[in-house]
Amino acid sequence: DSGKYTCVAANEAGEVSKHFSLKVLDPPRINGSDITEEVFVVVNNPLELHCVATGIPTPKLTWIKDGRPLPLTDAVHVLHGGEVLRKENAQVQDTGRYTCLASSTA
Repeated sequence: DSGKYTCVAANEAGEVSKHFSLKVLDPPRINGSDITEEVFVVVNNPLELHCVATGIPTPKLTWIKDGRPLPLTDAVHVLHGGEVLRKENAQVQDTGRYTCLASSTA
């Protein structure tokens, strides 16, 4: 339904129009958000978590660990617009609850 619309009013005395540009927003959705994934990784091996979100406009992805924003360091990388969280060498202290949060203006 997104697009350009025009309302036209006309009679014997003339014609006038008003233009509208409509963009329909779609709230963010994360594929598989209804389940909690349990991930295991061996110490010193790479850890990758994937989060694919859709929506209009494209959602912004934020990673959270144990309820707090995950600080990005030289060892923690967010790739592909936030869809992939990667840590080169997983350590015991990396254990926790990781959450991917998708947000937008929709």
